[in-house]
Formats: sequence, structure tokens, C-alpha cells
Amino acid sequence: MTYQSHSFLTEEDRAQIRDIHKRASIRQITREVCEEAEIPVWLVLGPGRDAHLCRVRETIYDIATRHGFSLSQIGRVFQRDHTTVMSGLRNIRKRRGEA
Repeated sequence: MTYQSHSFLTEEDRAQIRDIHKRASIRQITREVCEEAEIPVWLVLGPGRDAHLCRVRETIYDIATRHGFSLSQIGRVFQRDHTTVMSGLRNIRKRRGEA
């Protein structure tokens, strides 16, 4: 079963996602981003490494760090090491031209 990413999420989508309540949990952020990207949460939380899944995860990592969550906290939710989260953040920032 293949799920297509709806681009890398548009700026409008990202703006809506960033408007998630300040006290949102990482799981709530994950649900909101997955809803916008039209990808099941279980797929994003799973071990899949398809490019579109990684982009969605990286978006979640970015939003979660902006909400003040640590790399370790984010990694625990995704069952990944904090260095994986750090790498994902580097990737999304490179795509945006921030790094």
C-alpha cells in the first residue's frame, strides 16, 4: 500500500499546523500534521523510510521543537534516537534553505 505525499506540505498547510495550541503534545502535533498530509498516523510512527514519510516526520520534529519539546522527548514518541531527530531537523532546514 503506497500513500502519496501531498507535496512537502504547502506554506498554507504549515501555517495551519503551526497554529496548533501552544500546549499541544507531540502526539497531538503528529495527528494534526498527518491529517493535513492525509497520511495515517500509524504509518508515520512506524519504521517506514519512504521519502514522503520522512518528510512528514521531519515536519513533526520541526513543529515539536518549536513548541519546546526536546530531541529526546520527540525521539521517544517515534521510537528513535535523539540523533535521528537531529538529522531530520537538519534535512528539513536544508530543504528550506535555512542551513
